[in-house]
Amino acid sequence: APNPLSAARAHLKSGAPDALIIDLADDAPISVDQRAPAAALLVEAAAQSRRKHDGIIALQLAQMAHRRDEKNVEALHLLGELALDSRDDAEAERWCTAWQALLPESPTPALLRLRIAADEGDWDTVHALAGSLAGDARLSQAERRSAKAILAKAPPQQAGLPVVASDDAIHEAALAAARDRELGFAARSAEAAPAVTVYGTSWCGFCKKARAY
Repeated sequence: APNPLSAARAHLKSGAPDALIIDLADDAPISVDQRAPAAALLVEAAAQSRRKHDGIIALQLAQMAHRRDEKNVEALHLLGELALDSRDDAEAERWCTAWQALLPESPTPALLRLRIAADEGDWDTVHALAGSLAGDARLSQAERRSAKAILAKAPPQQAGLPVVASDDAIHEAALAAARDRELGFAARSAEAAPAVTVYGTSWCGFCKKARAY
């Protein structure tokens, strides 16, 4: 049987990232030592699919990468980006939190969190994070410009709000913002949950169970 990793590399080289769904399927014969390399190939395939604007395939490949290696930070990053692409801020926040937990000293997860906050209209978080990120030398020039551009779109900061400066403060502010937004998402989801009407008979045992549920 062909080596799954070799087949995956060949398909990536030929520009067929979707083929890795079969090459590196969850039941493919991949050893423990091959899990991390397989995850890396799946991430590469997912990124390639995203560049082709095939979000569904990209998401499937990124999820497969995460299942292969839960500590692959590129998979977590990509899952957050894909969620933000689809304007699913709650899902993007979840992946960003997992990513930041693995890289607590890196400013890059906070940059994704900044973009999530801007998409959500959480301008307090934007002001708390953007100024420091815009001047963080660990970020690329493009990333710093992105932070500045987001800050430029934000309404003026209210007096008395803290300005984040240190790495620890960035991390704490980002986590606090994540908790606040998750509570807000949960509250809105509960409010939006539709009422369910159950129709049934008086004699059917399954109907009784459904009504009790």
